[in-house]
Amino acid sequence: MGSSVIQLVVLGIVALFLILKLRRALGTRDGFEKVDRAKTSSSAFTGRPAEAESAANDSDITDFVSIDSESGKVLSAMKQTDDTFTVQEFMDGASRAYEMILLDFAGGKLDNIEPFISQEVYESFGESIKHRKENELTHELRFVRLVKAELREASLSEQNEADITIEFVAELISFVTDSDGEIVEGDDKAVRTQRDVWTFARDMTSSDPNWCLVETGD
Repeated sequence: MGSSVIQLVVLGIVALFLILKLRRALGTRDGFEKVDRAKTSSSAFTGRPAEAESAANDSDITDFVSIDSESGKVLSAMKQTDDTFTVQEFMDGASRAYEMILLDFAGGKLDNIEPFISQEVYESFGESIKHRKENELTHELRFVRLVKAELREASLSEQNEADITIEFVAELISFVTDSDGEIVEGDDKAVRTQRDVWTFARDMTSSDPNWCLVETGD
C-alpha cells in the first residue's frame, strides 16, 4: 500500500474520531433536543407562577376586565378549567344570542330559542307571549344595532358552574299593534335605546359548549 493511501486512511480515522467527539459534546441537531427536567434550574417558572404571569398578560381577559378584579380572576380560572374557552368568543356569541333571542321572543318563536334559555326564562317569556295572543296583540321588533356589550360580572362555583353577566345596550324600533294593525304601543319609525342585563350560565366541565340564558333584567 502506498504511503499516500496510508496517509489518507489515517486522516479519515482522525476525522471520524473528531466527528464522534463533537456529536457527544454538542448533541444532534436533527430535531428538538430533549431536556433533562431533573437538571433544570429551580428558578425556572413552574406551576402557579407561570399561570399567574400568563393570566396577567392575557389580553383575552384584560380587554374586558382588570386581571386583578374578582371577575378577572374568575375568568382565568374558567380558562384553566376549560382550555377551549375564550372570553372573546363568549362575548361574540352572547351578542349574537342577544339579538336572536330578542327577535324570536318578539315574534313568539320560543321553539327557536328554547335550547339557549333556562326553564325559568322560557316560562317567563311564554307568559308574555300568551298574554299577547289572548289580547290579539302583535309585537314588531327591528334590531338596528348593538351599541354596547359590557362584561359586568363573572363567577365560578366549586362545582365548576359558571355565570357571566353582561350589560347590553341596543338601538331598536319596537311597537305593538292590535288585531286591526293599529299601533297601541311604541313607534314604528322612532329608534329607541334599550338596556338589558343578562346572565348566562354553563358547566365548564361539560362537553357542550353552549351557554344558557338564566336571568334577564335591567
